[in-house]
Order: sequence, then structure tokens, then C-alpha cells
Amino acid sequence: LFRSIIRLRYGLNDTKAYTQKEIAKSLGISRSYVSRIEKKALEKLKKLLIFLFLSFLHFPAWVHAVVACRPYVGSYVIYALCRVASAWLSW
Repeated sequence: LFRSIIRLRYGLNDTKAYTQKEIAKSLGISRSYVSRIEKKALEKLKKLLIFLFLSFLHFPAWVHAVVACRPYVGSYVIYALCRVASAWLSW
């Protein structure tokens, strides 16, 4: 439910962004419940991204050098972080 609300709310996966009211109507729940779920999901994502960022600071220096010199490698790192965040959000 967390994942589907975030996807619908922010238009992820090439979909239109919907209002909380539209999401609530389609899922058969109240708008305030959608709001609470959205808030919890965003808090979870924020905590995860902070954790991942702080973890990245502890990577060896050569990892930082590779990401800085090879932007496409940096995009893979960002992609991997987003995959981890998506999996974590689905709990």
C-alpha cells in the first residue's frame, strides 16, 4: 500500500500524478488515511536515504574517485540506491 500510494501520488513509473482525493477514491479508503500513509512512507524514505548517504561517506576513497570520474558509474550507484529504497518501502 505504501508503494502504490507513493507511485500514484508522485506519478512514478510513467503514470499521471494523482491527488490524495483521487487515490482515496480509487483504493476505497479515506483521504486522511492516504495522507497518513504518504507521510509515513516519505519519512521512511528520508531515513533510508540519510542512512545510505552516511554509508556512502564511509566507502573507500577509490569508490568516490570512480563515481566522480565516471558519471555513468555514479548513475548506476544512484539507480542501485533507488532500487534499495523501493524494496525497503514495500515492507
